[in-house]
Amino acid sequence: MQLSALKENLATVQTELRAANVKLAELEHKINSCSCVIFSILDTDARLAVSQEERRVLLERSLANESKNEKLIAENAQLIKKNSNSEAALQEMAREFQSQQIQLNKVSQRRWIDDDDINSCMKCHQTFSVTQRKHHCRNCGNIFCDPCSSKTAVVAATSKKPKRVCDQCYKDLTS
Repeated sequence: MQLSALKENLATVQTELRAANVKLAELEHKINSCSCVIFSILDTDARLAVSQEERRVLLERSLANESKNEKLIAENAQLIKKNSNSEAALQEMAREFQSQQIQLNKVSQRRWIDDDDINSCMKCHQTFSVTQRKHHCRNCGNIFCDPCSSKTAVVAATSKKPKRVCDQCYKDLTS
């Protein structure tokens, strides 16, 4: 009896051992599956951390580029304004140069009229005589009587002393 009880007990223990081995195999399989999931999660976490770092670096670059862009836009606006002002000044200088060129042409075309060529004032046409003398305008070179050339003005940049000029040249020189 004892032997049969021991055999029976052995059979029960062997059955339990088989069941435990099956259970162990199932648990080992689950552990392997969980390990794969854990490694996958760790890999995903690592890739996520790298992606977040890349995103942070790109965001910093973007902000820096945006700041540079704003500075360049402001600098460009200043350069456009400066260019516009320079162009306006250049146009003004060109107009002034053209005006000066016209004046220079007028002055260079003037000639000193010979006393013998003129017998009367070139403005009022009064005849010259011993009492009514001829006077040259120091600006245009024409000949006038005393009343028509009684004004004085600075004629050239080389002389600061006022010279006798006709009424028209006086207007031109003092305006």
